[in-house]
Amino acid sequence: SEVLVDKPEPMDDARRAESPPQDLASFEASVRQQFDALLPGEVYESDAALPAGHREVVRKLALQRQLSITESGGEGGLVIRVIRLESFDRTVLARIMALLPGEFVSFPSWYSAEQRDIVRTLAGHFNFMYSEARDVSVLIARVTNPSMLMRSLKEKFNGLGPRNHISITNLKDHELEEARKLAHIVQLSCEVSGNVLTVANLQRFLEDLEASVEELKPGERLHLPPNLSTLEQIETRKLASRLGLAVEWYSSIGGPQLVLIKDGDYELQGLDTASNVIAAVFDMLATGMHKQRPIFSRSTDLLNFREFLVRQVSKIGTQRTFDTSVLELAFDDTIQLQWDFGFKTQRGLNKQWFQVFLQKTINALGSEVIALLTTHSRNQAKKGAAVPM
Repeated sequence: SEVLVDKPEPMDDARRAESPPQDLASFEASVRQQFDALLPGEVYESDAALPAGHREVVRKLALQRQLSITESGGEGGLVIRVIRLESFDRTVLARIMALLPGEFVSFPSWYSAEQRDIVRTLAGHFNFMYSEARDVSVLIARVTNPSMLMRSLKEKFNGLGPRNHISITNLKDHELEEARKLAHIVQLSCEVSGNVLTVANLQRFLEDLEASVEELKPGERLHLPPNLSTLEQIETRKLASRLGLAVEWYSSIGGPQLVLIKDGDYELQGLDTASNVIAAVFDMLATGMHKQRPIFSRSTDLLNFREFLVRQVSKIGTQRTFDTSVLELAFDDTIQLQWDFGFKTQRGLNKQWFQVFLQKTINALGSEVIALLTTHSRNQAKKGAAVPM
């Protein structure tokens, strides 16, 4: 698995040169003083509009003090960055700066936490992406030079307002994976459906939600609006899991509605709660096993689920077909999420992630699915019998 670490905003600790004085000698004295004050890891960044003569002064003084120099050009002119590095830092920087767009370099697993922090800081100075890949019980630091596509996506991601989202299509598999990692690095929520990546800025939404939850007393409920997006539903569940909240799911006119319940003694009201509906359908359909626990398998149970929906429709005197490919896509998307969040099997879905699969199915096929599942669960409960296949 891969643990993504937040990348610091680039050049936050840089000593930015003021507009150069006309007097070259005065400018040299000022730069010399700034260079002598640089601490290990600190960066001096020149003005982009620095005249050629002044740039030569910067280069000369840096070389005299054995400071590392990198130069980059842009629309605003040439920028010179000067860094005071120790020998370890020099080695790391040399490997980082040798990367071409789209390339990455991995550093030894025996690097200490302090050394990995140096790698992360240097990567951040030059807008490279830093991540840590876990290999068995050790962490391996990795630095990636983003491709032009990733740089473009980063600009779009950074421009997302609260609860706004963007969908990226036609990405190749490796681009999709890199874009997903990038979204995590910049602290955005994302979901992959086929070859479409949806990214949303839900930080404010989750902060407000957590503040509302903190005001709940034990046993109290927080009813969320029924028009939450799939990503908002997923992130809400994630938050609930972290805070130890119970999650219920109700059918409503506006669509599925999530309810968060604070720890405490409470009674679930009615037969349409998520625990009853989901448990009944999951227990009916799940035939797979993983570590002695039932799972909803793709090979058998997904087809049985489709047939179950068709049977329920016929019982109310209507006819409707349910596209198998829609169910397969919802299943594949959910099993990837299940894997990403720590339940490591591709054989099937556990009960928790079966609920996510159901919500994706409802989003794709319509709220009629809720009515079919709820009606079936209620009828079986009234009969007091086991749910038949």
